[in-house]
Amino acid sequence: ASQTAFVSGGDPTAMLRAMLPSLSTMLLGMLFFQQIATGAITAAVADGYMGKLPSVGRSYSTVLARFGTLFGAILLSALITAVGFVIIVPGIVFMLWFSIVSTVVIIERTGVGQALTRSRALVQGFLSKVFGLFLLVGILVLIFSQIGQIIGSAIVPKPGLDLAGSGGAKFTAASEKYLLVQTLSGHIVEMFVGPLMSIAHVLLYYDLRIRKEGFDMEVMSNEILGGPVMRKDVVEIPPPPGGF
Repeated sequence: ASQTAFVSGGDPTAMLRAMLPSLSTMLLGMLFFQQIATGAITAAVADGYMGKLPSVGRSYSTVLARFGTLFGAILLSALITAVGFVIIVPGIVFMLWFSIVSTVVIIERTGVGQALTRSRALVQGFLSKVFGLFLLVGILVLIFSQIGQIIGSAIVPKPGLDLAGSGGAKFTAASEKYLLVQTLSGHIVEMFVGPLMSIAHVLLYYDLRIRKEGFDMEVMSNEILGGPVMRKDVVEIPPPPGGF
């Protein structure tokens, strides 16, 4: 309905009223549902990386328990990045610095400020690597999304606009059906390829920890000792065996 109203033109007030449901739904999705989904994928991929069996219940319970912090960290990083984009270059740097904020919140269970600081510290020195990775994944997601829309266009051929109306170009029922099928097919494909970006964030996080902190050696050491996986900057000495 929003696309139809926007393309057809006409009364601006009516157009705005028609677009409000779509805009409000999109905003709610970005601020709430997308963060939950991203956090759940983060928890699942992290479990898989650490050799644990991922589960839907565990993934969502993990992110819901940290949702307040996750939301605050993402919102704060987004505001800082938006301010930086006033001068463009700082905005790009801020975006890269805080690109793994949500991953840090879920995996390391930090606070809002700590998550931003930690994300920046891990990314620092690898800005070009991070930029290249997300650019590549973004292009892949875009390509598959376009393929989905092309499939939708093949299912329902694009009709022409009705130019006979007094108010200019009008959408016919066939045009609305075309838009609906094209949009749905694009979103269906995105459901399968969209998680690639979240997965890339988690694998990037572990890759940066390996490069900067020797994370894999730390994990192997703890597995040999039979102790828990722990942060490199937190020293924990296991208790001595019985009899000592």
